Amino acid sequence: MDLSFPKGKSVNDGIDKNVYLGKHIELHYPNVDNFIEIIKEKGKFCKIFKRDLRRAYRQIPVDPKDYNLIGFTWKGHFFVDRVLPMGLKSSAFICQSVTNAVRFIAKKHDISLINYLDDFAGAEISEKADISYTKLKWVLDSCGLEESVEKASSPSYRMSFLGVWFDTEKMTMEVTPDRLLEIFDLVSFWLNKDTASLKEVQSLIGKLNFIASCVRPGRIFISRILNFLREFKNEDCILEVSVELKHDLLWWSEFLEIYNGVSLLNLQEWTEPDEYMASDACLVGCGGVSNGQFFHCVFPDFIVQQSLHINALELLSVIVCLKLWGQRGRKICIQCDNMVSVQIVYEGLKRCNPHTVRAALPITPSILLKIREELNFDDINSYTYWCIFLFAFYLICRKSNLVGTVDDSSKCLHRENISVFEDYLLVQFRWSKTIQFGERVLEIPIVKNLSSPLCAFSAFKAMCAKFPALASSPAFLVLSGRKTKPVSYNMLQNFLKNIVEKIGLDPTQYSSHSFRRGGATWAFQCGVSSELIQLQGDWKSDAYKLYLRYGLNDKMQVSSKMMCRL
Repeated sequence: MDLSFPKGKSVNDGIDKNVYLGKHIELHYPNVDNFIEIIKEKGKFCKIFKRDLRRAYRQIPVDPKDYNLIGFTWKGHFFVDRVLPMGLKSSAFICQSVTNAVRFIAKKHDISLINYLDDFAGAEISEKADISYTKLKWVLDSCGLEESVEKASSPSYRMSFLGVWFDTEKMTMEVTPDRLLEIFDLVSFWLNKDTASLKEVQSLIGKLNFIASCVRPGRIFISRILNFLREFKNEDCILEVSVELKHDLLWWSEFLEIYNGVSLLNLQEWTEPDEYMASDACLVGCGGVSNGQFFHCVFPDFIVQQSLHINALELLSVIVCLKLWGQRGRKICIQCDNMVSVQIVYEGLKRCNPHTVRAALPITPSILLKIREELNFDDINSYTYWCIFLFAFYLICRKSNLVGTVDDSSKCLHRENISVFEDYLLVQFRWSKTIQFGERVLEIPIVKNLSSPLCAFSAFKAMCAKFPALASSPAFLVLSGRKTKPVSYNMLQNFLKNIVEKIGLDPTQYSSHSFRRGGATWAFQCGVSSELIQLQGDWKSDAYKLYLRYGLNDKMQVSSKMMCRL
């Protein structure tokens, strides 16, 4: 039953979202940072857990006095929903209020948790986690609430909650693969848009804001989208999507997967320091001040005798300040008028808190062979995915070169873009990350080698035999029910994750980028020059070198060749 129909006379039209039982209300949901605070409070190696209510809305009864407001007639009969219906404007507030009460009761029993509608997530030190987990079940039972047992997660060091993976051993958080795929598809869809509505922009900002809770560098790349939102005069307004906004979305497309995973300990908001610390130095002495305390001194002889540069003396005064006042566990702002000292402090902080880029592992020829053995070619869709895998490997291309998104499958490779010659295939890319406006065409050949089980030429011919299509059709089609449809990035990624897991590898370590990285590495090992690899992969910069993996034997050759000249 649609409670928002008809417009102007619906049930929801009669409900003020800001008023409940005559009182002004505001609906607030907890967020990722609230759960982080609990984890940080319990410390590293604490255990996290969750419980979920079964059909939460259906467990909350409606006041009988309101039956007449949510009933309907059909074929001469009257029907009344006696519990909270989905789609009722006030249902979310009522449900959140009920679980808020559960959280309050749980807190009285020393259970630290947050509640998001029908989901409860908690954290506790390892020794007490099982007790808190059991207590939470007792609280739910005592309140007469039915739990969805199959969705419960017992205490562990790693858990998914609100679309985020939390790891209390590594103290990291990362967006779940499903959410990543959703955002990748959304960003790809927006890169192809020329205009947008208010609701579309609001939806985009909402999803990117959620991702930015895990990918903190992304926050700056939402600013222009927020400015774009302010340009809308009303809900019916349609505005042109600017090139600058698309540049920000390109950042999300390129770096989202790389920066997905940040330290929880660094998620404190440092908008304002707790204390200020200032210092200064001259050739004969130094001084400093912090929170009403201060020091000043003449340098001892062993310092003066070294005739140190003023930069070194300025940094020494900072170190003295930190020695005196740096053990308070406070957020501090160091005020120093010596730029060299500031840069040295920055470099030291980077070394204390390194960030290692999380790159997908390469898919090698040996992995491809294992995948081929695992594929079930009785399922004709396997021919399509196998062809995509080989194309991605030999072409060293991006996912956007081959497949589109669920919302827009036009920006993908088409059958007419693949020409079959006697000894090779010629693939033409007319759109990609680096070809946004059709300003050029990238042509890459794939040579035939029928003696190899990894022959992309024969894989393409086999796929076309199973899925004949018009020249204007997407290149890669699969059977869905009785109809064919183009492969989207989401579909490709899911299929890849499943097949990688089946051959005994960790699916979280592999993505569509694994083919690009594996192809570049294999080409390099085969003696292909770095210039040709850059051309084949359509890299505009030297970033392709980050894709190459060098083994110890490769590095030994450098030393050997240097030694043989001596």
